[in-house]
Amino acid sequence: MPGSATIGPPVGERASIGTQPISGIRLIRSLARGGFAEVFEAEQESLGRRVAVKILRPELLGQEQMVQLFEQEARVLARLNHPNVVQVIDRGRSAEGPYFVMEYIEGPTLQELLSQNKLGRDKAIHTLLQAARGLAYAHRNRVVHRDVKPANILVGNNGHIKIGDFGIAKLRAASERADAGGADGDESDPTGKQLALGTRAFMAPEQRSAFDAVGPAADVYSLGVILHRIITGKLPRGPGKVVEGIPIPEHLLPIVERALSPVPEARYPDAGAFREALVNALEGRHIDDPVRAGASREFGGSGRFELLDVIRQDAWRSVYLVRRGDGERIVVKKYKRDSGALLTVRNLVRIQHPNIVRIHAVGEREDAFIMLMEHLPGGDLRERLVRTHPPDEVAAVGRDVASALAHAHRHGIVHGNLRPSNVLFDDKGGIRVTDFGLPEHYAGDTQRRNWYAAPEGGRTVPADLYALGAILFEMLSASALPPTAEEQGTVLRRVDGAPPELVAIIQRLLAPWMDRFESADEVEKALSRLATRLAAERAARPREPEPAPEPSARVSERLPEPVRIVAYGPALLGLGGLLFVWILERPEVQDRLTEFFAR
Repeated sequence: MPGSATIGPPVGERASIGTQPISGIRLIRSLARGGFAEVFEAEQESLGRRVAVKILRPELLGQEQMVQLFEQEARVLARLNHPNVVQVIDRGRSAEGPYFVMEYIEGPTLQELLSQNKLGRDKAIHTLLQAARGLAYAHRNRVVHRDVKPANILVGNNGHIKIGDFGIAKLRAASERADAGGADGDESDPTGKQLALGTRAFMAPEQRSAFDAVGPAADVYSLGVILHRIITGKLPRGPGKVVEGIPIPEHLLPIVERALSPVPEARYPDAGAFREALVNALEGRHIDDPVRAGASREFGGSGRFELLDVIRQDAWRSVYLVRRGDGERIVVKKYKRDSGALLTVRNLVRIQHPNIVRIHAVGEREDAFIMLMEHLPGGDLRERLVRTHPPDEVAAVGRDVASALAHAHRHGIVHGNLRPSNVLFDDKGGIRVTDFGLPEHYAGDTQRRNWYAAPEGGRTVPADLYALGAILFEMLSASALPPTAEEQGTVLRRVDGAPPELVAIIQRLLAPWMDRFESADEVEKALSRLATRLAAERAARPREPEPAPEPSARVSERLPEPVRIVAYGPALLGLGGLLFVWILERPEVQDRLTEFFAR
């Protein structure tokens, strides 16, 4: 579990949370204890399942900064829902302080596996790729982790990789709301000070002096340190300085060097770009041989395509990233055979539009059909719905999706299953719509509601417009679509700064089919006018000057893992103290300390 370092004895009803244990939770044993909090294995008695409970250390309850940082972690994790991010189940306060309940990951951390030499290089890089996928999801939702390290990468015994311990994560949405004219709210650093938190051996140089000002590039630096550690077995000598005497493979050296750049702007902009570059450089080396062989059988990849990554495999589809002989990266999708979907996809090959994913070719087999399509590295809209989006962004996305629908409708093609996961982003933020005509992968499953399906059912133009309305509703409100128009209106009215014109467009898209817009063309024109106006208003709004950074306040406690160093000024330390700090700053010393505390 997160930061597992010391496994304690069974505890029953743990004294550390007083005589009133958490209702419905039976604590079993301590999994990890750091300077910030303690994590327990526990049982959620109502469901009889194992969970992990994180409890703030009692001696920190009187420090409001620490309490707020702890509660912020629960809020951050509760917003994130991704296979590679530890999921929060519940949070609250016991008689003696705050706690939150997480899913329990049975297995070691990446730090433990690396320290014990139980993970080969390829397996370790595969683990890092999965963690980077979860971190990329966080970055797309404006969350910066700020303490990425091997001890926070959990390797489940079931093979699932999770990144956890968002205790000092930064929610960046506040600055965007300020740009849009809203209030900062509680999204900024809750302490009101610039705390230089994090694990120093993996900390970006800018984070050491201006903790609250860092962006995703700080997490990229940490990923670079981990990759360097995996390849060489050592920590880098410092920002931009790889270890000497241990060769780094040529195909990986540029990635390590760029990620470790002392200049944030010179690094990969976020974890998604780092992962994309690493996948491209690995050329499939991280993929197990049986998986590679199965993929080659599925799409005839041997000799024609080079398998780079497995994006998804389930009962309905297989999705792979491959490289063609000309060097272009494309996506290969294999679906169960469906004559209607196959006809739609073949028709779609003949038309092109800047907001529709380009399909290069379609093939069919006895039980399946295969599509070759362009690769969009920016992820999908589903991954960005944790947060509310500013109205101008909602209008712009809606305009581009409506434009794609309008073009397809003019050619007799209905999407039929529009949802956020079918709205993709390129590397510059451009919008593409994909998967026209493909069936719902959980059609007939009465346990799962399709939030984007029109009440009247069917695969029609009005149903596509309804789905667009549901997507825009979720973007603007960060909440799922309620079933009734009255409830929908209530939610929309609560959205601060929502333009009445945008609310009216969304409500008309969600109206009964006879009252909706007549066509996607009409929707595109309405949203285009609104997006242009909102963008102009935002550009004309004066930006508030950023306050000068306060002096960095270092925290002396181990929060939550080693190594924490208090950086006093020369007047306080004297020559001997400066020499002591210089020694601790040496990468070889940091490496030894990190290994020691990970035992």
